[in-house]
Amino acid sequence: MKLIGLVPAENGGMRCQTEICKAACCRCSSLSPDKSGPCEYLTERNTCELHEVGGNSCKPVGCAEYPLAQSDINGMNEQIEAAGIQERCLLRFE
Repeated sequence: MKLIGLVPAENGGMRCQTEICKAACCRCSSLSPDKSGPCEYLTERNTCELHEVGGNSCKPVGCAEYPLAQSDINGMNEQIEAAGIQERCLLRFE
């Protein structure tokens, strides 16, 4: 299985196309298990403040490793839809 939909990041590595999806995943969820979205680190530019300040090494582990399977993406898109967000995750596994 290969994750499809990431694009090269300016600082190396790969990134999601948040200019298109507007970080829908971060708008409907949070790093804190006791909070709903949006993520407390999501900036007005639909980027991660932790990632911006500290680079790739500061990206939270859960975010860096997510998604692990197509079922993660499908579940996330269901959560996004339930939150009333129009955009969807662009990632998919082949």
